[in-house]
Amino acid sequence: MTLISQRTDGALFELTISFVGQVGPTDLAYLQFFNIIMRKCLQLLRFTQIGRHYFDTEAVIDKTEIGYQLIPGFITNIRQYETQLMMSIEITHRVLRSSTCLRIIKEQNYDRSRVADILVGGVIMTRYNNRTYRIDDIDWNQNPKTVFDCKGSKTSLVDYYQQKYQIQITDMRQPLLVSNPRKEDLHRGDNKVILLVPELCFPTGISDQDRKNYHLMTELAKHLQQGPTSRANTTLRFMQRLRASDDVGLNFCCFSPTKLTPTNLIFFHQTRKELGDWGLGFEGMNLVAIEEGRVLPTETLLFKDGSDKLYNVKVHQNADWTGEMKTGIYFKI
Repeated sequence: MTLISQRTDGALFELTISFVGQVGPTDLAYLQFFNIIMRKCLQLLRFTQIGRHYFDTEAVIDKTEIGYQLIPGFITNIRQYETQLMMSIEITHRVLRSSTCLRIIKEQNYDRSRVADILVGGVIMTRYNNRTYRIDDIDWNQNPKTVFDCKGSKTSLVDYYQQKYQIQITDMRQPLLVSNPRKEDLHRGDNKVILLVPELCFPTGISDQDRKNYHLMTELAKHLQQGPTSRANTTLRFMQRLRASDDVGLNFCCFSPTKLTPTNLIFFHQTRKELGDWGLGFEGMNLVAIEEGRVLPTETLLFKDGSDKLYNVKVHQNADWTGEMKTGIYFKI
């Protein structure tokens, strides 16, 4: 089979596909194939890849009152469980601070040492493209008026963001954040250093100072540490959203926080088509499988008493043997 594709600049590429063999259930590529298809479905549902996982950037949880934003996401993994293929779903969040890096710089009165201690080594996110970068340095000798080479023409960062993202940079005296190329960038021949504007960068994660704030951590824990019922409901809503692409029905409105629009219907139809083209789907109406976990037998600890006689102690069902370890006499080795 030969396929021909045309690039935006008009160049033609020819791709030849040859049959070399079949992929069986025991092959490593068998499960990789299913996971690749699942990631494609997440893309079609307009989930955004941030790092290795996919997040719903249209359902941001805004906690401005405590200075944070949470972007919900899901980690999916299709594997062989016992006698059938199943997909595990893990709920995750990308934590962003509401304040930009520029605000942090101003709060530190442009003190280079204090700013470097806070920002260098951390990870930031740019909301205009939902990408994350590691900050390796701060260049105090450059600013948004810095000119760089953009596809053969010289342009400043101010003009670049205005033309490409319609973003107006306001502070012209702010320094630039430096992100060196990662290993994967170097492997594909990209060794360019990335310069970022602090005004457009949001630090990720929870600061050490905020971790000591009990009220703040309690508010974040409501979303980051969901209980079993809440986790099950969130997982069910995700599966309903995924299954809605098969039916393209109005029941989607009842389960997804995203509004049902003609544009969304197009993406759901694309997801349905992606699964249907491969003959894939989710079995039955039970979207979440409830499996009884394995219960391991309680362990027995062997101690000796004051007269060197041995005796056994049954560990509690909750696997806590702290009390026995405090009162029992150990063996010398």
